[in-house]
Amino acid sequence: MKLSHIVGLVVSSVLIGINPTIAQDFRDLQAQGRAAMTQQQYAEAETIWRKVIELAPQNADAQISLCESLWRQIKTDEAIATCQQAIAIDPQSADAYTNLGVAFRQKGQPETATEAFHKAIELDDKAVRAYNGLGTVLNDQGRLEEAILVYRKAVEIDPNFSLGYNNLGNALRQLNRLEDAILAYKRCLKLPDQPATPASSHALAYTGMGMALQTQGKLKEAIAQYKAALAISPNYSVAQARLKQAEEALAEDQASPRS
Repeated sequence: MKLSHIVGLVVSSVLIGINPTIAQDFRDLQAQGRAAMTQQQYAEAETIWRKVIELAPQNADAQISLCESLWRQIKTDEAIATCQQAIAIDPQSADAYTNLGVAFRQKGQPETATEAFHKAIELDDKAVRAYNGLGTVLNDQGRLEEAILVYRKAVEIDPNFSLGYNNLGNALRQLNRLEDAILAYKRCLKLPDQPATPASSHALAYTGMGMALQTQGKLKEAIAQYKAALAISPNYSVAQARLKQAEEALAEDQASPRS
């Protein structure tokens, strides 16, 4: 059991011993915080996790959740400070280092982010999100072959990690390995749709597949994929722009005289 979990249990037990009402508030707030994160209501989640921390300042899990709610709002410096506080409480928390890595990448410090992701993997060699974060930094640096290896490791550890398949597909597509990319996107689509930013996992996969098909000149098939993405995430601007581009290209192609 992780030290942070033990700390949380101890804190809860102490609260129960002192005041059952406070203990129930503590548990209710934790449930509300998790629900707000799942619903991508990150400002609300931030408020809730701060209340949890007021009740249990040494609860590393609450600090980590607050960190995530902060970086998802692009409150990067606050996220970094919060993750560092979580690490001070529980130096063995791979989750804390993973979120710290995400925040440092967001701040434009890839080397520091890489160190954090490597530390997370050192602490937990099955830390899927740390592998994903490391792959994303490598992708940012144009080290696509290395990124692909890391993304493959992530989905090997967790075959249900939909974000990993999308990122793997994107890296393969950038290397023009289009059939492999399409296979990765299809693997994502076989899994349940997951909320994500800037669109759901399925919307991202449909869009990526559309881009691969469009590169292959398969405009009608690409258009169908973009429409599928927008049926799920109607405001996803990348799919909107790609759909318009593909429809214009198809119209131009159909209007061209054929020999």
